[in-house]
Amino acid sequence: MARLNFDDADNLVDVELITEPVEVNRYCQARDAATHYAVPYETFAANLPAKQSNTRERNR
Repeated sequence: MARLNFDDADNLVDVELITEPVEVNRYCQARDAATHYAVPYETFAANLPAKQSNTRERNR
């Protein structure tokens, strides 16, 4: 697992390689939970109020 560390200006500062099995497993569980609850962008955008949805489409 690689942890990317950023500064306050969102610049990549460094990358930490995580090899401890317990910690890797914890990150895998978080990833799996996020994937389980994720929805396609089109579904997400369709459920936004019209003004926000239009703004997001222009910014894509």
